[in-house]
Amino acid sequence: MNNLYLNAWGGVGSKMLTKHFDTYYYVWHTHWPKLPILQSSYDGEQNEFEPIINEDTKVLYIYGNPYNALLSYYRRSQVDKTWIQRHCKDLDGRYSEINPNWSVEDYLNNGEDLLGLEPHLDTWLDAKVNYDILFVEFENMWNNLELIFNYLEIDKSYINKFPPMKSRTSDWTKQSENIQNKLQTLYGELYDRVKQNGTIVKRASK
Repeated sequence: MNNLYLNAWGGVGSKMLTKHFDTYYYVWHTHWPKLPILQSSYDGEQNEFEPIINEDTKVLYIYGNPYNALLSYYRRSQVDKTWIQRHCKDLDGRYSEINPNWSVEDYLNNGEDLLGLEPHLDTWLDAKVNYDILFVEFENMWNNLELIFNYLEIDKSYINKFPPMKSRTSDWTKQSENIQNKLQTLYGELYDRVKQNGTIVKRASK
């Protein structure tokens, strides 16, 4: 069984994808933004901060609507107030500047991308690496299953086993007008970039 390196900023269905694709691959699911190094002789030992892959590894980057992702983070923080800081650290964000007692509105009032969602995406989009990367936009994923299965070299007859799309618990359009406006102010440009890039295969740099 080959390897699948799946990176995501969280709140975009990456756990669901990990669970589904572990039938076909050994899946390494991580949020750390550094891209893996292709090393043909690697022996399987891994360091999260200096990840290594071989030629048989498929690489996926999962991203999506940052408004919904942020709401998802703060929904989880209602159960565990330390979660948001720990996740921010996993993203290599400015976790020490986040107050664990903040609400999502408090975070938005801060006016800065402390989680580092934008640089996380920049790191991957701007990278010049010697392997292909499939960028998957979560919200449009179900319209691109054939592309995804082709990239992963999984027989398309298995598409019908892919989990169906469900309505999101964290839906920014169900928030107050005040919260919607603040989400757009902080993450509007990032939202537009996600939509512009969508689901694409970025080929290896020559």
